[in-house]
Amino acid sequence: MKITAIKLRLFWFFLGILGIPMLVYASINESDLFGIIGLIVIMISILMGILTPPGISFEGVVAQYYAIPWGNSAKSSIDDWNWNIVMTEVKSIEIVKLSKDERKKYVGKTIFNKYLKILMVSGKEKYLYVSLFSKRQINKIITTINNAKISNKV
Repeated sequence: MKITAIKLRLFWFFLGILGIPMLVYASINESDLFGIIGLIVIMISILMGILTPPGISFEGVVAQYYAIPWGNSAKSSIDDWNWNIVMTEVKSIEIVKLSKDERKKYVGKTIFNKYLKILMVSGKEKYLYVSLFSKRQINKIITTINNAKISNKV
């Protein structure tokens, strides 16, 4: 199962919709500039919406987080331990908001501050950036991890 961040996809969708009035204006007023800009906006929004959605995939007992491929990705790839979670080793999970200093320390530079704080059985803390997910998606991620944890105990 894979969950893709819906908020980012919606952003690119609405950006693409903004290109449509530019195309209409260009056709009415015979303006090549607005037509070209409208087409560029639509093309970029389609490409970015398809190519760059962050998400989390659940395969067996491992949850793997796929980050946005720009911004904090250089630090994230170095800190790969933060993005791979063995769900049966999770002790607790909660939604937290990190301060700017905590974000720099744990995950690098991000725009928003909503994270899942995952405490592992070993005592390590992992943070997943979930600001781009809807509340329903965040709850589904938490439920999936908790269910894997519970099914392992049985």
